[in-house]
Amino acid sequence: MKIFRVTKDRNYTTINNTIFKDKTISCKTKGFFATIMSLPDDWDFSVNGIKEILLEGKSSVYSFIDELEANGYLTKNQIRNSDGKLSSVEYTFFETPINKEIVPHTDLPETVEPLTVNQPQLSTNIINNLNNKDIKGLQEDPIDFDALLVFFNNTTGRKFRTINTKAKKGFNNIIKQGYTKKDIRDAIVNCFNSEYHQQNRQYLTPEFISRMEKFEKYFDAKPKKLKLPQGYFNMKLNNEQRKLLPVDELKRYERNMIKLEMDGGFIKQAPIEYED
Repeated sequence: MKIFRVTKDRNYTTINNTIFKDKTISCKTKGFFATIMSLPDDWDFSVNGIKEILLEGKSSVYSFIDELEANGYLTKNQIRNSDGKLSSVEYTFFETPINKEIVPHTDLPETVEPLTVNQPQLSTNIINNLNNKDIKGLQEDPIDFDALLVFFNNTTGRKFRTINTKAKKGFNNIIKQGYTKKDIRDAIVNCFNSEYHQQNRQYLTPEFISRMEKFEKYFDAKPKKLKLPQGYFNMKLNNEQRKLLPVDELKRYERNMIKLEMDGGFIKQAPIEYED
């Protein structure tokens, strides 16, 4: 096989190759993702805008978005205007997925080292996510605190703008003790799902979970199993509730959410319910 390459001094795009090795993502969606990553830094993503670039209809674009979101490569955030009314949807794309272990193509050998250059956070909100590799040792695989902040806010529904210095030191110490970044994510999820923090959300902060004694408590926790409330189809689910949905049902749910958002009005947050 021959591959003809061009000199990469202009008119090319650098993309983390994780998604291209992800066997759960369709070929068309990978092409859509690559197109997103090739957009100019100041390009403001919208469904209508990207539809004009691609030879695809709006329904196809929504299906690409659904697939990326279901697999952790994309999150959506409903924006409200100054009057508190729903206005637009903010899309955040991740080069490596949230809450998903990648199953790579094992029949294709790795011939180049994966890129580790961090992409800047731009108006298109394309950012690197926490690496899912189980690497122990801060010097080999440092924590991306911007990605950790996004994961924390998406999981808990909080809106922290930064992770303070004390919390960063705490998380770094957790890694130095031999834990992984996946362990940190699991502790955040377990803490959020705990009965106490469901009633006292204000105490769940990055600094709180960065304390070794709190981290170890919730890392080892066995939270009650969530269940979906009645009428969830017309309610806003958090990330943990969405995981309870089968892939096809999740796609139906996301399409319905988009329709509700386009119709305007307030979408009720689904309550947290546990199995007996």
